[in-house]
Amino acid sequence: MRFMHYLYEDYAYLRTLTASFRKWSRLYGYDEIDPPAIEDWSRYQDLPPALTKRLVKLIEPSGAIGCLKIDNTMSCASMTLKLPEGTPLRRISYNSKVFRYSQGGGIDEILQLGCENYADLGPAGDVEVIRLALDVLETVGIPISDLRFEIGNSSFFRAISEMVELSPEAVETMMNLIEEKRLTALSAFLEGSELPEDESLFLSQLPGLFGDFKAVFTKASSTRFGDACQAELSALKSLYKLLENLGLTKIQLDLSQGGNEFRYYSGNIYRIFSQRTGKALVTGGRYDGMNGVEVACGISFNTANVVEWMKTMHTPLNVPAQFDYAVLCDTDDPGDALQIAAALRDRDYSVVLVKLRTSISDTFEQPECKSAKFVLSVEGEDAVVFDQRMNESRRSNVQKLLNQLEINGKRRSQIHETT
Repeated sequence: MRFMHYLYEDYAYLRTLTASFRKWSRLYGYDEIDPPAIEDWSRYQDLPPALTKRLVKLIEPSGAIGCLKIDNTMSCASMTLKLPEGTPLRRISYNSKVFRYSQGGGIDEILQLGCENYADLGPAGDVEVIRLALDVLETVGIPISDLRFEIGNSSFFRAISEMVELSPEAVETMMNLIEEKRLTALSAFLEGSELPEDESLFLSQLPGLFGDFKAVFTKASSTRFGDACQAELSALKSLYKLLENLGLTKIQLDLSQGGNEFRYYSGNIYRIFSQRTGKALVTGGRYDGMNGVEVACGISFNTANVVEWMKTMHTPLNVPAQFDYAVLCDTDDPGDALQIAAALRDRDYSVVLVKLRTSISDTFEQPECKSAKFVLSVEGEDAVVFDQRMNESRRSNVQKLLNQLEINGKRRSQIHETT
């Protein structure tokens, strides 16, 4: 089993990513929802057997079969079917986990952060979700200069699979080999397929339809499959021009991809990679017609890969300091510390109690002291604030605050800056 474990700093990075996503999805007009974690198994029984095997099933005492949610995009589309007739579809965003069996048989827990756009905007809808992704990534410190874009079209991929005379199972095997670019295995498969020589030759070259957009587009357009896929190629060209207008230059065309493993994409597909790590940060595409949704496109962030990028590059965390005050607490006589902490919290300051150790150096080595803006010690009639960087405005603000605090009837108003 592979479960998510985000603790301390890792979770702070995830919070930063989530905060950025929520900010930008709101600015783009999305409503956040949380699709249910448990669903009716029958909703997925029409999926290919290879995918239904990945469902984590739940059996009730009554014998009814449910399953854990396997994909948020499919869940969001299904939820729209429950809306009253005539209700206009709105843009949806989500921050929710899914569960599925991995190829090795264990259960994977995956956090999906994404959005679904149900507006009938054509290629402009694709560009809108891509721009949202770019804004989110830039806000968490990932520059456009590090990003590489791949676009493709699942309809082109599907049209080719429908042109060849092979069983559905054989087509699925062949297309998986093409997507994974397993050239030796693909060559062996085609040799035993009895397909016409010209079809086998083109299919063997399909994994190579990847690279510079203009070069690959020209090559694909000149094939007989290209003649049958003019609409798909035209959609790709329109998307490419719109992305160019955004100033994006590192755009590659990959016609060997059919989308994700669930095969629900119906047109343009897109992926955003980090050139530094080589990993996909964002995936998405168009899935018109799924579960009765007439038009739709969306994106999903690979949160693990984005957090890894932020962590290794020491991205500044776009979240407030963990604590405003760390109040040193004498565990043998904690009364004053408890009361001053409560008084500070009443004024909306974040406060954590920290054990006063035998030496001040040991005390300050505690992580809470390092995270706090101020470390405050109650010593007799004085309240001592430790902060080597405390400037005049901070001193006066702290002075004003402490002048208002009365602990056990005693007013503590002296501030000592300790170096």
